[in-house]
Amino acid sequence: MIRVERNWTKRLQSTTQSGQKHFNSRFYFDPNSVNIAARDGVYIYAASSGSLWAACAFLEQQGDYYSLSLCGVNDPGGWFEGSPVLIVDEWQAASAPGANDGFLSLWIDGVLAGTISNVDNDTHALDEVRLGATGGVDSSTSGSMFFDSFESQRETYIGP
Repeated sequence: MIRVERNWTKRLQSTTQSGQKHFNSRFYFDPNSVNIAARDGVYIYAASSGSLWAACAFLEQQGDYYSLSLCGVNDPGGWFEGSPVLIVDEWQAASAPGANDGFLSLWIDGVLAGTISNVDNDTHALDEVRLGATGGVDSSTSGSMFFDSFESQRETYIGP
């Protein structure tokens, strides 16, 4: 289990993906007692292609609840994001230049919660994946988050 606390320094980082065009990952996450200021958030998952975040998950607090949003960068360098889902990422690059068939999917408790489709990202390949407080943490964020059972596959769906 990874427990991320006030110092926000603990995270899992893997560089074994090297050039992956399709990547599935699953992890268990409990926002526990983290307190995030309104109109702020924390990136809890980031999969990078070089210096760009090809796929990420952004945690926000909405009153007594938390939400997750998928996000990433397309080939022209534009930022895209999905609608927030009130609380397992799957990412795939487009199959060819101009195909624009890349996607990101968010699964919660084995149920598809959202997908961003038709993404132009064929020039991206994953080199690194980070899980934990990977970015966007400011001085007003406090508390603890829990991460457990990270699993990844290059091609095969992991399942619930």
